[in-house]
Amino acid sequence: MPKRARVDDPHKEADGDDASVRDAAYWAALADAEVAAASNAGANADAAAAAAAGAVSAGAAASKHGAAHALYLDTQIDRRLLDFDFEKVCSVTLSNMNIYACLVCGKYFQGRGKRTPALLHSINDGHRVFIHLDTTQVYILPENYTVDDASLHDIQRLLKLTYDEETIARLDARNAQARGLGALTYIPGFVGLNNISHNDAMNVVVQALAHVPPLRNYLLRGGEPASARTPQDAVHTVTAAAGHLAHSTELVRRFATLVRRIWNPHAFKAQVSPHEFLQEVANGSDGRFKLTEPADPVEFLGWLLNRLHFDLAGGPAAGRKRRTIISQCFQGRLRVESQDVVVRTGFDDTVTANETVHDEQGRVQFSTTSDTRVDTTPFWLLALDLPPIPVFQDTTPQVPLAHLLAKYDGVSVQEAQGRLRRYRIADLPPYLILHVRRFTKNRFVEERNATTVTFPTVGLDVGAATDVGPPLGMVYNLLANVTHEALAGTVRERSVWRCQVHTPEHAADAHGQDTDADPAPAPAPARWFEMQDLHVDEVNKEVLFLGETYIQVWERVVLPGDGIGPEVVEQAVRVLQRVSDKSSAFKLEMTSYDFGGAAIDSAGEPLPAATLDACKAADAILLGAVGGPKWGVGKVRPEQGLLAIRKELDLYANVRPALFPSESLLEHSPLRPEVAKGTHFIVIRELVKGLYYGDRKEADLDSPDSKGEAYDMMVYDRADVQRITRLAAYLALQSNPPAKIHSIDKANVLATSRLWRRVVTETIENEFKDKGVEVDHHLVDSAAMVMVANPRKLNGIVLTENMFGDILSDESSVIPGALGLLPSASLSELPTGEAPCKGLYEPIHGSAPDIAGRGIANPVGTILSAALLLRWSLGRDAEATAIEQAVRKTLDSADIGGAGVRTGDLGGSATTAEVGDKVLAALDSLL
Repeated sequence: MPKRARVDDPHKEADGDDASVRDAAYWAALADAEVAAASNAGANADAAAAAAAGAVSAGAAASKHGAAHALYLDTQIDRRLLDFDFEKVCSVTLSNMNIYACLVCGKYFQGRGKRTPALLHSINDGHRVFIHLDTTQVYILPENYTVDDASLHDIQRLLKLTYDEETIARLDARNAQARGLGALTYIPGFVGLNNISHNDAMNVVVQALAHVPPLRNYLLRGGEPASARTPQDAVHTVTAAAGHLAHSTELVRRFATLVRRIWNPHAFKAQVSPHEFLQEVANGSDGRFKLTEPADPVEFLGWLLNRLHFDLAGGPAAGRKRRTIISQCFQGRLRVESQDVVVRTGFDDTVTANETVHDEQGRVQFSTTSDTRVDTTPFWLLALDLPPIPVFQDTTPQVPLAHLLAKYDGVSVQEAQGRLRRYRIADLPPYLILHVRRFTKNRFVEERNATTVTFPTVGLDVGAATDVGPPLGMVYNLLANVTHEALAGTVRERSVWRCQVHTPEHAADAHGQDTDADPAPAPAPARWFEMQDLHVDEVNKEVLFLGETYIQVWERVVLPGDGIGPEVVEQAVRVLQRVSDKSSAFKLEMTSYDFGGAAIDSAGEPLPAATLDACKAADAILLGAVGGPKWGVGKVRPEQGLLAIRKELDLYANVRPALFPSESLLEHSPLRPEVAKGTHFIVIRELVKGLYYGDRKEADLDSPDSKGEAYDMMVYDRADVQRITRLAAYLALQSNPPAKIHSIDKANVLATSRLWRRVVTETIENEFKDKGVEVDHHLVDSAAMVMVANPRKLNGIVLTENMFGDILSDESSVIPGALGLLPSASLSELPTGEAPCKGLYEPIHGSAPDIAGRGIANPVGTILSAALLLRWSLGRDAEATAIEQAVRKTLDSADIGGAGVRTGDLGGSATTAEVGDKVLAALDSLL
């Protein structure tokens, strides 16, 4: 990856005192330096940048085409008048075809030929520089020749603003400052939005949504998930068309354009105009939301989320069935229980009716004798009701946010429109939007509820509002806070809306460091910024609650547990649920239980009785990852739970495929591609006997009389070896012709290995030879060498005992190049289609606590484990094959017809959820 070149400040050397000349010099140096760095990956980037800066200082951004028109570029272009944020319509002909913008005054004209408005404008007004809004080609008029100059790249980028994966990753990697006009600095993403009249209520909604990372990244990529393009490839696609969004509605395209401009790291203005987007909002809402009239941010937010979701899905009908990036981020489900309220009239004693029931405190309760209706409904946001303001107290009351969330505890009863209702969250979204109701219907200042809502910025636990926690937990951190301030007059007419957002809180990465000699970037704590139209001010997070909170966006975080396990399991569960939803032949019922380190935290033991009982009753078990430094090597360890469940369920056979889920991943293997290509074998390891389960003696090193002796016993009998051999033969018979079995032992030294070799040979000879199954034998040290020198020699079935299998399966797992790629299964019997077996399915990787909670773990191994679960424990081979094909399509590079969507361990930049999204999309086309 080429280094980013240093760009020294050209202001110090540029000729002339004109600010626009100095600005042009700066962006010319920046553009030339970036091009030099990209095209000279192995060269010294600092030298390239210095050369570019030198060229600028010599000629003040002189044009590559000579000084004849350089004068126009240096003296006529006024970036202060350029934002390209109004309808692309000629001011003379009112046409939107073939439009050119004057880079001197910003006006739009149709055409550039003889007697066109642009040509006449260049002659009459002396404005010589024009840009075509679609092609971004720059022309000098009336001479009518083209210009290609580095100082224009920032303007051209603004018209066709796209992002490569390295730039997207760098947005959250560090709080890097960018430079605007007149040396004004800003942080990309934290810029003001213009306000013509009353659009500040809509501005705050845009700011909040633009800081939701999955939505932002989706829009920055043009509607496509992360691909495996390298930064070098991305340099050549900087002006490419905007992906899937190019085929969506005008509202979606304009919203995506606005978000791209907010996060533009090369903007010459440290502010953005939202008016082109808001013009389409006015059209799309039939005038409900206008630039010139005040609006309610909550009403606008609800309308916008619905429209974006339906537009991305392909219409309202499709939106009710299809998931989009909007529903993936914000949509949850709410359980609503309701009863009719019928009160005695007192006029007719013969009428029998239910009266409302109250508790000791006088609160309305549900009647145990009345019928209760239960509905589950989706939601974008949850409304919170403030308590009434005290009438005779001249104080502003305070209430904790947690108290307001009690509305959704499933116990509190609300009465409205003749019905009693109580609410419970059935499904929590990754991004939870809360609305604090402050206004009555009339919305006058005197009627607004100014109660202060107190809240933490991190660690909001909503577990009391839901029965079943999602795999990623029920704890949220504040992402955005929209506040209201009422001035004189009515609230609608004189309201001030502000949005508070923050930068990421983690250590900065090394992207953008100027030289190897620069010090490592220091950790970057979260910085909160308050944005009100064009004003952007840094604020202290401890005082955020002092404003009148109106809307909040909360981001779900991972609870302490076994590392990345909850994250990758969530994606596998989504895949299994999709298979279940699309099948009419069977339905899956999935329940989560604590296990391993999470169970130690909650129950004091790695395998609680409730978890074990549930596993015994289930058809299959899907496990994420076990262990982590948090639990160390103490007496109670997560791994003890894994050993115990294997023993309790008699999961005697561990099955680990060693293959490439996609042939395009060969380059990631530590072996040469020609050596690794074609590798496809399955390691079958006996799992509940041998050295790990035999008698042992710990060394007594503290007693002076002790010899310090320790031993572990390895015990196998004929039945143990026979049953694992039969399973290996059964899996060998799934291939046509049958796969060869390679039995691994240490028969030249160990008695158990000599037993192993003899029983394996006899079992194959007596039971499977007539079916075409063959077996050969290898010593374990020889097999270990073959596995890395020529792994194709072991293609087929690799059969071995517990300890050798532990070592060899780990060795084979690195052949594809990433531990996150491969699945595994632990089975209790032969997985025949007629009689599926109970099994435990898990990826081969560990808990990876260093990346837990960051959303970047590779879920492929867990998703493929779910495919094995369907095949071997549920007998659903067709669905399992479809999942494997969907994974292959996701990982395959574009040149062989795939999506090339990969996480960072495979050279990509997709998040865990984005890989899951792409697998689901591919799966939909296969089921």
